[in-house]
Amino acid sequence: MQSTIVTKAEKARRYAQEPDRLRITVIEATFEAGGGSHVLCLGADGWACDCEFFVANDVCPHAEAASRMLDAHLVEAAKPRVVDLLAAS
Repeated sequence: MQSTIVTKAEKARRYAQEPDRLRITVIEATFEAGGGSHVLCLGADGWACDCEFFVANDVCPHAEAASRMLDAHLVEAAKPRVVDLLAAS
């Protein structure tokens, strides 16, 4: 039993050195912003935030910041950028 635990712990350490193994597809978090807290969710359709800016624009600084913090672990579709609103104008 102990050898199995040691083997699994070594495997976990080895996996942790290979961040490309992990892709985050669903997450819920609280983002502490200057004006208060916001609930962020990442799902199959991308990010959602409960702030007014996101409701109006489908992107916001909170979702973009969270995306940037987790960038290496997210698929491209989960990487919103506020600046992309300029291209849509």
